[in-house]
Amino acid sequence: MKSLLKFSDLFKCIFILTILLLNGCACVTLSDWNKQFEEDHQRAIEFAASSVPATYLGKFNEVYVYEVTDLNNQKVIFRLPAKKDKKVEITLDDHRSYTRPGKPATFYFNNKDVILDTGSDFPQTVAVYTASLQTGFSYSCKDGEFHNEIDKSIKEGIKCGELHQNCHGLSMFDSSILGLRRTGYLVTATLDIASLPLVIPFAVIFAFGWCGPFGCP
Repeated sequence: MKSLLKFSDLFKCIFILTILLLNGCACVTLSDWNKQFEEDHQRAIEFAASSVPATYLGKFNEVYVYEVTDLNNQKVIFRLPAKKDKKVEITLDDHRSYTRPGKPATFYFNNKDVILDTGSDFPQTVAVYTASLQTGFSYSCKDGEFHNEIDKSIKEGIKCGELHQNCHGLSMFDSSILGLRRTGYLVTATLDIASLPLVIPFAVIFAFGWCGPFGCP
């Protein structure tokens, strides 16, 4: 009888560990799939290295909002911070409806001779300086002069697959699909967190026994 109980307990342990192992694998696989989906469906923003006309849509929540059309005929929304030490936001397929009438503005790319205006109510002239991994925005108006940077650059000729320097967004459809795919984390991540006390000892044994204390070769 005791042997049957021991066998039953052993079976339960093996069953639980198997479920946890499969769940962990599912979580890792889901993460890899979602990252691959995002990389495959991101779209590049490309501009000619010159001046580009922009439509000023208004100032909303202390942010200047512009719409610019890139070389691929994509509508790109720029939200320039009206305060220093804030990040510039760039999106595609912006679904918000702006009711204020559009006013003309100009974006200049990699032109250091641009003269910024200081008397207008909004930045009519925006200078964009691109680098390998960052982009700086310089502009001025009655509110003052500003300079901000973002981590991903806007640079002609760089595609999404090359260092991801120029990938700024997904379409609304792809964003919705990615959101649905990420709901799987509600199950896998929850189970992974709950199983940490059981999994960590095995992870340490596996890492030190299989890969060595300094990782896999």
